Amino acid sequence: MTKRRTRSLKADPPSAENQSVASVEELRNLEKEHPDRADIQFDLGVALARQGEQGKAAKHWRKVVELDPAHSAARYFLGMYYLGQGKFRQAADQYRQALEHRPGDPYAHNNLGLVYARQTQYAKAIECWEKALELSPDYSQAYYNLGLMYSRLGQLDQAESYYLQALQLNADDVYAHNNLGQVYARQNRLEDAEGCFRRALELDRTDLYAHNNLGKLMERTDRIDEARREFELALQIDSGDAYARNNLGRILAKQGDQSAAVAQFRAVLEEHPDDAVAYHNLGRVHAQQGMWQEAVSYYSRALELSPHDSYARNNLGRALLSLGRVSEAEQEFRRSLIADDRDSYALNNLGLCLIRSSHMQEAVDVLVRAVEVDPGDVLARNNLGFSLSSLGRYDEAIEHFSFAVAQDDRDAYALTHWGLALSQLGRLAEAGQRFEQAVQADPQDVYALNHLALTRYQLGEVDKALQAFEQALASEPSDGYTLSNLGLVLTALERFEEAADRFHAALASDPRDVYSRNNLGIVLARLRRFEDAVAQLQQALEQMPDYAEGHFNLALAHYELRQFDTAMHHFNRALSLEPELLAARGNLALTLAQLGDVEGSKNQLEEVRRLAQAQGQPAYADDLTKEVDGILAVPIGKKSAPASIAPKKTGKKPKKK
Repeated sequence: MTKRRTRSLKADPPSAENQSVASVEELRNLEKEHPDRADIQFDLGVALARQGEQGKAAKHWRKVVELDPAHSAARYFLGMYYLGQGKFRQAADQYRQALEHRPGDPYAHNNLGLVYARQTQYAKAIECWEKALELSPDYSQAYYNLGLMYSRLGQLDQAESYYLQALQLNADDVYAHNNLGQVYARQNRLEDAEGCFRRALELDRTDLYAHNNLGKLMERTDRIDEARREFELALQIDSGDAYARNNLGRILAKQGDQSAAVAQFRAVLEEHPDDAVAYHNLGRVHAQQGMWQEAVSYYSRALELSPHDSYARNNLGRALLSLGRVSEAEQEFRRSLIADDRDSYALNNLGLCLIRSSHMQEAVDVLVRAVEVDPGDVLARNNLGFSLSSLGRYDEAIEHFSFAVAQDDRDAYALTHWGLALSQLGRLAEAGQRFEQAVQADPQDVYALNHLALTRYQLGEVDKALQAFEQALASEPSDGYTLSNLGLVLTALERFEEAADRFHAALASDPRDVYSRNNLGIVLARLRRFEDAVAQLQQALEQMPDYAEGHFNLALAHYELRQFDTAMHHFNRALSLEPELLAARGNLALTLAQLGDVEGSKNQLEEVRRLAQAQGQPAYADDLTKEVDGILAVPIGKKSAPASIAPKKTGKKPKKK
């Protein structure tokens, strides 16, 4: 992160009048002879200041104003000394006393304005500089200071006007050219800005600020090689300039030379160990390389040195989010928003944290704020659309995805999720069109290809569906998501052997994919390989013990193996997890009938009737009652399971991932 290089406010130096060129030794001899002569005390202070002995110089200037309270030059020097020490009250006192003796002095007004500005009393500072111009309309430094102040206040048109007036009076003012260029850059008048920086360099080829500012402008206009040259020229002028070296490091990172970039940032820290910007830049370089833990360390150090740097705090949040440390990331984004509740980057990423932690309604609330702050923020629109879809608010979600696509008709993410929302609304043909657009935008987008395939299958376009799956696998042959979905479609087509092969391949890609393992168990049961099905379903439940559908499918396999006690256990377990699972309740009634538990079976049938009526499936209860009565009519020991039970009573299709 870098800041604009804007030249500082200007103080007016005291008049050269009465400033001696005598040596300190000569002046000390004169002081001994004439200890009460103000002019000798003043000249001695100036001579000491030239040697860098500001504290000793101030002692003599204080003596001057004791001897001659109206000595304005001594008061100017004292004021600047106190200002440099951060002693604003004492500095202001000197300029006020100077004005008591010379109320029409524009220079004292100018310098008093500097003191107010350093204390962030901007209105008073502006009043002082306007008074200086009232007294001296051709006073270029007062125009310059007003330009800088209005620039800081974000009033760029006024800042431009004052800088132009300063340059009319002093066309060779390098400071004014630099700062006017900064105003133009902030107004996106980039050609005008470049002209100002180049004019400053014509006036002074060694002007560090102009090289740095021109380098930033070159970077902004994607002239990376030229930007690098300007920062290198700045470092030739001053090898210790941390601003130029930090920027050179960032340019090297953009050019792909990460190690050289790191070397530049480390060079900054060798000379300036507490340079927060260098630590921040190190964090960015490591983040770009996916070295998230290292990035967290550097961002954290940057924030120790500069706690109010919201840019570093937001980047720390992103790095933590990339490490899966969602709650810590959320905390950082909330801290950024305490500093600025309209920080759209922090709002968007806080929304992402809330999505990751499944707090969808709060995510919606936060992302709505992000869109209010920046209606054109496509990323916020996409995240808001996702959150709304998760809450079943598909029409609202579509509004945001369509907005994103209007900004960029090749936004594959927005197109795909727009299609998903349309699918949920049953608008399959429109959904298919959006998935096709997403694939046209990015032919390698496996996620879009999967949903295009599933939608084509739902529309009865089986061959096109299988082609889309093959296209996805051509892009990523071992993609578990594609293999699993293809397995689901092959299962629905009753091509069970092929489906089993795809689920096995999905599990080879990700052995902990519970849903593929569950679906493999179902397919093996369809192939009447019940013992193999049991093995797969048991492994799925070892990974996800509270998976209701897994217990239900395992119970069915045990039922087919006539292991009714075990089947009963897993049907009960499924119902403890999903009490409204109608098929589990119905198959439990059948199992109890097989075990000869007439009362238990009848009780379950009563519950089945209630659930079937509530779920709009009364025929299911009627058919099941006939099956239970048929089983109970057969003497124990001669009962057998109807061959159609597993496929008819599963109640759920294989689960999509």
